[in-house]
Amino acid sequence: MPKQAPNRQQWTRDEEASHCMCCRRAAFTMLMRRHHCRRCGRVVCYACSTHRIRIPELYDELEVRICNDCAASSTAGKDQGDGTSSERSATSGQVSKSSGRSDSCKWQLSGIITHDKLLREEFSYEHAPSVALSLSILRNHVEQRSCVDLLLFHCRKLEKLIVPNPEVDYGLVAKMINCLAFAAKVRGAPGELENIREHSEIIMAVVQQGCESLIPTGPLNNHNLRKLADALVEAEHWTLALEVHLKCGFATTGVMAAHGLACLRAGCYDAAREKFAHCMTRLSSEQLNSSICKNMFGVASTEAVLLPRKRPQRGPALLQEILQLIAAIPQVQTQPETLHRASLIRSSNTSLASLFTRRREPYVQQRPLQEPALNIMNALAGLKNLAKGQYGGQMPASEESRRQERGFEESLHYVLTYGSHADILTFLMRREELRAALRYWQHQQLDADLFIQHIFYPQLANGSLNVLMDELQQLDDAQFTAWRLPLLQTCRHLEQQQQLSSLYQLQLLLKDPIRASMTCVKFYALQCENFQKLHANAQHLLAALRHLQGELDMAEWEHLQRQQVRRNSVSSTASVRGACFAMQMDARALNGHINTIRRQLEVAKFLDKCEREQPPDEPLRTIQTLKQIRLESSRGTLPTLFEGAADRIQICILILMCGKNIDEGFGLAYGIMQDFKLAAIKVFGATAKYLSRNQRLGEVERLLDCIGSNNGGGISTESDEILSIAINAAVHSSAPETKQMLDRLIKRIGSVELRVSSYIYIGQLKSAYLLANKHERLADIRRILRQAELTGQVHIKRLCEMKLQLSAVPTPL
Repeated sequence: MPKQAPNRQQWTRDEEASHCMCCRRAAFTMLMRRHHCRRCGRVVCYACSTHRIRIPELYDELEVRICNDCAASSTAGKDQGDGTSSERSATSGQVSKSSGRSDSCKWQLSGIITHDKLLREEFSYEHAPSVALSLSILRNHVEQRSCVDLLLFHCRKLEKLIVPNPEVDYGLVAKMINCLAFAAKVRGAPGELENIREHSEIIMAVVQQGCESLIPTGPLNNHNLRKLADALVEAEHWTLALEVHLKCGFATTGVMAAHGLACLRAGCYDAAREKFAHCMTRLSSEQLNSSICKNMFGVASTEAVLLPRKRPQRGPALLQEILQLIAAIPQVQTQPETLHRASLIRSSNTSLASLFTRRREPYVQQRPLQEPALNIMNALAGLKNLAKGQYGGQMPASEESRRQERGFEESLHYVLTYGSHADILTFLMRREELRAALRYWQHQQLDADLFIQHIFYPQLANGSLNVLMDELQQLDDAQFTAWRLPLLQTCRHLEQQQQLSSLYQLQLLLKDPIRASMTCVKFYALQCENFQKLHANAQHLLAALRHLQGELDMAEWEHLQRQQVRRNSVSSTASVRGACFAMQMDARALNGHINTIRRQLEVAKFLDKCEREQPPDEPLRTIQTLKQIRLESSRGTLPTLFEGAADRIQICILILMCGKNIDEGFGLAYGIMQDFKLAAIKVFGATAKYLSRNQRLGEVERLLDCIGSNNGGGISTESDEILSIAINAAVHSSAPETKQMLDRLIKRIGSVELRVSSYIYIGQLKSAYLLANKHERLADIRRILRQAELTGQVHIKRLCEMKLQLSAVPTPL
């Protein structure tokens, strides 16, 4: 006990003491309140501070609380009579024990301002304050608005106590808030107090379930209430979490989904179905699911007609999570001894009664339910077998046993009830139920895109396209009549996506040699930068040739059979192969395609030889020539005979220009022109033009000789046009021998008009005048006159004027 009584600023602070500083046993809580000894300033409990004493220096004549230690020290000092004057002044008055009778009149106001102020400061409840007492006092107040404001103030003040603190009784605080809020509501409080009351009810429910540790810090706003609800879901307090979601107005889908997933993990499949029914939109009933399953698995006695049912394009994300969880749960076959034991304890264990009373779907064989109790018994039985060394190697499950597994049944229920068509097909394909997936696609009349993405591609990824074709044939016939549309769409899709290898594989399985040969042609020209690489891909054309030759042999055989049938029976005129998925062509068209392939092989071989004979340090002549020809085109692929007439003309030009001489490639180019009926003037005229531009006028003459030899040695009008094109193309050449070559070419032109025009075009007006004057072509002389005026050739101008004047004089009779 200090010599002088401390003032309030010198007292020990509340947070510095969690237990009574006098008895060292009592822990402070909301019910076990803290008290300060006015004599020593320590924090003590109620049991250790029942004495009171007067301290005039600080509290006048008011008796204040002191601890038992200070009371004992004061009493002992008085009994011994040896206290100092300072002690007597500090502790004047006799130590008294608190009593109910004295307390009833001790806290009365006297009207003295100083005394009443001290009285108000020292007044306190001996125990926790009573809400009922406070409300009974407040009931005497007349102003209702002030009462409501006061109650709202205290509700907010009490809400701040709901923070993580071991000394706080959350249930008591929540009850106090609830009572105050209800009293305010009766007095016409605003809507805010209703929210406070709901929050207090939530806290009471949380405390009742022993989840005080999950209460978040801070005020109970929407954010913290959401955190509390999420924490309850994570802690798997499902009932309480659902109650909080409902009271706060949150969506309950998340709680139900989490509860359903937890039930699945525990093996409670019936409870999981019930929870998930509140989370997803049901798209099908149990009866309809049963009918669909009978049709898919071929169990129905008669083929039931099922109308196509509309489903969303995408199933809910929760469905995929459910399917992944079920797939991850180990599916253990229940052992016979476990079932026997369960039947023995059925009468005594009511929790196993559901094993024999659960209603099953009509398409599933009746068998015991794998609920948690039976799962645990089965696991324990398995451990006993392992301890005995009986490992029991897993036997490969048959198709029927796989369908009877509980995991398959549950997954099938969820995808049929809540999933899209894509979800159903994907599930069936993952479970290796190819025939069921095909039956479902066929009965529901689904789009070809679903067939491609969810049936064809999984089989292609597994390398099982032959299995798919076998199943299609078994479901329909060998000609794929019912599957014609989806298969054609699949081929078109693969071609658009440039998946040519898959397309070729599918066409071979479909026994469609004509389309397979077309795909081989696409392989042939794929990623070829020059004709050497193109010739290296000849094996693709050879494969296409074999496909077409086989089809041609089959067509000729069928033609012979039809002739035999006509001789025997006039009425039978149908084809031997009948309606088939494969593309059909007559023998004439097949022969045409075969000849095209052979020609292309010759072209690639010839141009490959030209590239190989060229010096390696020089740029390829074929590519350089092709760039000149395609100056106005942006195509980057090499031309082939399988394209249009423009590419075929380009090939003929390349053959004529890239050989050692014109004679080397003329026969091949001329054969291509004959096969594809190309215009000679387009091929030879373009060739002559590019030869002239490359200072190869001498080869133009040789080209004309080859043309003449093929025409029987005569000069045709086409030759004159070719010569004219070559002359016009070479007029800007600066080579010294060009003038002589042009004279020689002009002299070979048979048409006088073209010869005159050529002389005018190259600027030889004198030669043009002499030729026109010789043949009396006045119109050409006028053209020469205009050109002479433009070029300033006065002598030629005078000659033309004189000739025209003489021609204008009338002849005497």
